[in-house]
Amino acid sequence: MTKKTDTWMPLYVTDYLGDTMHLSTTQHGAYLLLLLACWKSDGVLPDDDAQLAAITRLSLADWKKNAAVLRRFFSLTEQGLEHGRVRKELDKAVALSNKRAAVGAAGAASKWGESSGKTSGKTAAALRSERLAEARRKGRHTQGEWGALVDVLGHRCVACGIDAADLNGGSLCKDHIVPIFQGGDDSIANLQPMCRQCNTSKGGDSTDHRKKWVPDWSERLAKRLANDRQTSTPSPSPSQVVGTQPFVAEEHDGLNTHSAGVCFEPPSAGEVCKAMRAAGLQDANPGNQKLLTLLAAGADKAEFVTAAEKAAGEGKGFAYALGIVANTRIQAAQLASQIHRGPMPAATPNKQEALEQRNRQIADEWAAQGA
Repeated sequence: MTKKTDTWMPLYVTDYLGDTMHLSTTQHGAYLLLLLACWKSDGVLPDDDAQLAAITRLSLADWKKNAAVLRRFFSLTEQGLEHGRVRKELDKAVALSNKRAAVGAAGAASKWGESSGKTSGKTAAALRSERLAEARRKGRHTQGEWGALVDVLGHRCVACGIDAADLNGGSLCKDHIVPIFQGGDDSIANLQPMCRQCNTSKGGDSTDHRKKWVPDWSERLAKRLANDRQTSTPSPSPSQVVGTQPFVAEEHDGLNTHSAGVCFEPPSAGEVCKAMRAAGLQDANPGNQKLLTLLAAGADKAEFVTAAEKAAGEGKGFAYALGIVANTRIQAAQLASQIHRGPMPAATPNKQEALEQRNRQIADEWAAQGA
C-alpha cells in the first residue's frame, strides 16, 4: 500500500463474536493481538511460529498448542498470512483517506481561485501571496483584534461549533468570509474562526456564521477592543485586581503592580481550558464569562492548572476551580492593600509597639491561611 491509513482500526463486535464463540479466553487475547498486528503491518503477518508467538505474548510451546485454531482465521499467500476482513477494511480506509485528501485539495484550490485557470503561469504559492497582499491593501487586522474576535465568539468553529480546545493544536483558522480570490479584504470585519476542515471545504461560500453563535458579536467586539485600548490609563487599585482590564505591569519599589506599562498578552481561553481538561476537568468552557474576566485580570495558565488539579482531587468541577483562582487573587489584593509602601515612618515607642503587634497579627493570619 502506498498511503498510510488512519491509526484507528474498526472492530465490528457482532461479527467478531459470531466468528469467535469457540475460542478460549487465551485464544481471544491472542487473536485480537494478531488482528492489531495485521492492521499495523499493512494486512500481512509473517508465516513464522516464533514471530507469531512473540506477537501474541505466548511462549512458543503455548503458541503451538493454539496455532491450529488461530491460523484458520488467516489465508497463506506469497506475502505471508493475510486476513480477509482486515484487508477489506484497510482498502476502505485508504480509499476514504484519498477521497478526503482530494476534497481538501479541491477546497483549497476553490478557496484561492486556483481552479479558474487564470494563473498566468504562476505557481499556486505565488498566486496566493499576490492575492493576500492585495487583500491586505484593502484592509488589515491586528492579532489583538483576531484574539478578541475569537474570545467573543467563544473559541469555537462558527461553522460546525467544535471547541478550539478539542482541535489538534487548539487553534482555529482565519476564514475570510468573502474569499480573497473573490475580492475579500483582510480586515477583522471579513474574518471568522473556523476549524481547518470547515475552512478548506467552504470553497466560494461567503456565509457569515458569526451571528449564529453570538447575535451581538459586533457590539461585544467593539466594547472589548475599546477596553483593550484603555490599558495605557491608570488601572484599578490592588483591591480591584479581579476586574475587566488586561493585565499590565510596572516596576514600583521592587513590586509588580497594576499600572500603566507594558501589556502582557494573556493565554487564550481555549489554551487554558485545554490545560484544565488535561488536569481532570472535562467541563472546562472557554466561553465562560468568569474565566474571561480572570484572564483579563492577568491570571496565567499555571494558576488555572493548579486550581483544576485541586478541584479534580476534591471531585469538584470547572466552576469550583474558577472560584479558587478568584479567591486566591482577592486574598492577594487584600494583603497588598494592607502592606505599607516605601520607608517605614518614624514611630513613638507606643506606636512602634502597636505596629509590631499588628504585624504579628497579620503574620499569624497569613500563616493560618497557609500562605
